[in-house]
Order: sequence, then structure tokens, then C-alpha cells
Amino acid sequence: MEEHVESSSVKWSDQVRDTFHEIIACPGKTLKEQPHSGCRKIIDFQNKSLDKCQVPEPWSGSFETARILFIGKNPSIDTNDIDFLTTVKAGNDRKITEQYFIDRFEREKDKVDRVRCWKVAHMLAEQLLDRKVDPGSDFALTEVVHCKSKRGKGVRKAFDTCREKYLRRVVELSGAKVIVCLGKDARKGMLTEFSDELREGDGAILGTLKLRGYKKLVAWLWHPSARKPIDEKKFREPALSELQEALRHNGTGNQN
Repeated sequence: MEEHVESSSVKWSDQVRDTFHEIIACPGKTLKEQPHSGCRKIIDFQNKSLDKCQVPEPWSGSFETARILFIGKNPSIDTNDIDFLTTVKAGNDRKITEQYFIDRFEREKDKVDRVRCWKVAHMLAEQLLDRKVDPGSDFALTEVVHCKSKRGKGVRKAFDTCREKYLRRVVELSGAKVIVCLGKDARKGMLTEFSDELREGDGAILGTLKLRGYKKLVAWLWHPSARKPIDEKKFREPALSELQEALRHNGTGNQN
């Protein structure tokens, strides 16, 4: 059995912890080893020295135990976070950084119904679980491209590099039984990375992944910012019943 290590009150597997910190440290390593990488534009977006930049976001919430994982394109930058989370602090105190992302929804409760992506994820989780949900506990959030920018700047050039490095690993390590791609870019990333298992059809369901012996049902919806009717940003039958059924069974997508 894989060893778990404790970060404050949360236990993480070694693989989850290593992946988390690899993503956190990625910009510095990329610029050192591949200065002309396609990631250069998004890394340079913050226009600051790396020690003053906000780190990439590996995921937010209880990643190994949340039963739903939402995948977006890339995180938008919030300058209010800059004093707390920098690459220097991330490198010097790994536990603080881990706890920052694990407890993010609890610490920033006011944002859950104010930040568009968080609000939609909250609404969809309640629709899928058919009850009140605890953000961060019942669902987690991640992205195809982990570096931050505004309005997706730099994402196109970094997209394939970040997808190839991390998307499969993140999905495999997640405890989610249901994975929801928010928007066409997240859908494209999943369809490309898991081209043998997933297919684009007429409905929301893309298919089922079997990873490490466990099944994960994958679906997609329009991105929260897409100019689409609200009904097209919610699950409809028959996809809704299929997703709800996948969530009724006990356990997560990486345990019995």
C-alpha cells in the first residue's frame, strides 16, 4: 500500500504530494531548463520576478477525497493573494502551501457564491449530489493549465505542454468518481489526453475512464462565462441520472 504523509490534519499519498509540489515549482524549472518553452508567455504574464509571482494552482479542495472534480482551462489571477502565496513561501514552507489549497474554500467562503466558476461548481455539485454540499469537501477544482493569467492569456501556447505533463496524473490521483470539464478547452484537454477512452457525442457524457482499477465518469458543460442559456450550463436527462448513479455508491474514485 502506498505510504501517506500528513499535512496538518490532511493525509496525502506520496504521489499526490510530489505532483502538487512539482506543479508549484514548474515555472522556475521550466525557465531554467527550457527558456524558449511555449509556457514562457503565461509565466511572464505576471511581469514580476519569479520570487514575487503567484504560484500555479495544482488544485483546490480535498483532492483525494472529494467525489467530484471540476476541470477548467486555467486559473484567473487574484492580486489579493500575492502577499500570502509566492514561490519563495511555497519553496520554504511546503505545509503552508498545501494547507492553503486544501482549505481554500473554507478560508474564502465569501468567494464561493461570488467567483463565477466557484459558484457554478457549487450549483452543479448540489445538482449532482441532490443535497447541500460542502465546497472543497464534496468537490475539488483543478485546471488543464495551472499557471495563472487574465482572460486565458498565454493558455493556447502552454496548453499541450501542461496537459502532457500533468493532466493524466492529476485525474488518476484524484478521488473523484465524476469528472466535469467546464468549457470546450477543458473538454479538448481530456479528449486529447484520453483519446482511447473518451468520445465526443451529442450529450454531456464523454465516457468512463478506468484508472488504477477504478472507474471515473467524465462529462462536460459550457464554461461558466460562455454566452449560453442557463439551462445549457446545467445537466439534463439522461446525463443527470447517469452521473447521479455514479455518485450514489460509497467510496471515491480511488478506493473501494
